[in-house]
Amino acid sequence: MSRKLSVLVLEGLPTLYAGGQERSLYEVVRGLRKQGAAVTLAFEKDGDLVPRYCALGVEIFQIPARQVILKSINAPQSIWKFSVSLCRVVRRWREAKQKWNLIYVNQYFDLPLAVLSGRILKIPVVCHLRLAAPIYLSRQYRWGLNRCNLLICNSHFCARTYQQEGISAEKMS
Repeated sequence: MSRKLSVLVLEGLPTLYAGGQERSLYEVVRGLRKQGAAVTLAFEKDGDLVPRYCALGVEIFQIPARQVILKSINAPQSIWKFSVSLCRVVRRWREAKQKWNLIYVNQYFDLPLAVLSGRILKIPVVCHLRLAAPIYLSRQYRWGLNRCNLLICNSHFCARTYQQEGISAEKMS
């Protein structure tokens, strides 16, 4: 008997006004819900799409950070916020009746929290890459990309840019 798909989705700012990635994520979640998947959205900053996610039957909760900003005077605060986020994700999973069996992220910025959560909870992480690799890819993002279970690239060009940064082509779809 197969288990029902239950997905944790991480997002920075769920809004219609930031760009195409956020709209696309909403459509992915809408499609998952139509297929009967249980979806939980953890978001960093409240946005205008939060009520729409709720109307889809998506469980939501807020987190203070998805990544750590180390090269800043605020590094200790950033580490603290990230730790709080990790604890909230793990606590939500432990309290949930329907345990997540997948973590889905919409961009590499979300990978530090996603990959650590996935390792603690022993569930796979999928990252959808819609943009080419940046000129500089920091260690925490490179670490996350290399430990992600699957990278979905929107184009061959996008995949090539990450491969040029040393990310394994075997992880890419």
